[in-house]
Amino acid sequence: MAFARDVYTVNNAAGETDFNVNFEYLQKSHVKVSVNGVATTDFSWLNDGQLQLTNTAAFGAIIVITRETSPAARLVDYQTGSVLSEEILDTDSLQGFFLAQEAVDVKELTMAKNASDQFEAGGRKIENLADPVNNLDAANKQWTLSATAGFVNQAETFRDEARNFRNATDTYATNALDAKNDALTYRNQAETHKDDAESARDIALTYSQTAQGYIASANIPQTLTGKAGEFLQVKQAEDGYELVASVAAPSFFGFKNSADGKTINLTYGRDDYNVADYDTWTMAENVDFEVRNNNLTVVL
Repeated sequence: MAFARDVYTVNNAAGETDFNVNFEYLQKSHVKVSVNGVATTDFSWLNDGQLQLTNTAAFGAIIVITRETSPAARLVDYQTGSVLSEEILDTDSLQGFFLAQEAVDVKELTMAKNASDQFEAGGRKIENLADPVNNLDAANKQWTLSATAGFVNQAETFRDEARNFRNATDTYATNALDAKNDALTYRNQAETHKDDAESARDIALTYSQTAQGYIASANIPQTLTGKAGEFLQVKQAEDGYELVASVAAPSFFGFKNSADGKTINLTYGRDDYNVADYDTWTMAENVDFEVRNNNLTVVL
């Protein structure tokens, strides 16, 4: 509670000029006015309890009206043999009383110690604070910003670098994920190709075995040793072939599976041949061989 201090905040958008003085005073000269912390004498009295600013206080302005009773000079000087009237006694008493009240108001406006024996600002700013000199001096905002500017700039640089690293890491993570997905796709494709290759291998093996079966079922003689000049003919029992003597000049026919097992390669002629180089062979004259309906057929 203030005894000699009124504080107003202008809430009127058009501004205000008239303000009440809610405390007693001995002289109007003891009443002081400030607008937004700046003392002013540009006001007049409308009556003993109200004053008016010469210039309108704008919306949001802080108006402070205080009493400052004369602390240096006494308003009453007692003389020997003078009459002590009620007015004289009241003036002398009120001067001391008002000074005491104003001292209490000043106490409320200054930083005091709290229950923890620490100075308490009551949530208010401390203005016009000088720059610190010693290690335990309080620091103002301007000095603090100047002293920490380098650290702030360095911190901002580290922050920006961290963001760049984070963005680069995100990019690497995205690329790694894409690469992983590509690898999975290639792996699946490779497994598919492997399965296709194994299937083709099995089919080729089946063809090879089938071709070998066709050749074996023909019961073609397995050696030409001592059979020079003979030719191949069907046995009387029709259960295979045999070499027989003939004045004819038969040709050699050698049969061999290709490496992939899908083709039966035929070599023929009247040169010298090593029958060990072929899966099976025969001798004939004026004939051709081909596979028809999965059977090795002699074409005359």
